Amino acid sequence: MKKRTLSPEEREQALLDVAQALVMGDIDKDQALRRDTLGLSQQAYADLVGVSWRTLLDLEQGKGNVSLAVMNRAFGHWG
Repeated sequence: MKKRTLSPEEREQALLDVAQALVMGDIDKDQALRRDTLGLSQQAYADLVGVSWRTLLDLEQGKGNVSLAVMNRAFGHWG
């Protein structure tokens, strides 16, 4: 199934919603990454932020021991 392209306004609102949920403690960083805020596949998002798909999957599942630099890249679209 093809992913729906989000408008810039929809992307911004989705990012705000996820950021608010993260700050309020309603979700953790792993759950925040799993939210589809850009309308991209996991592979496309991993390519965009410069991490491997496997690293992104590990982050989403709370596995592995990733560096702060990798986490910053994974959350880069929020900045």
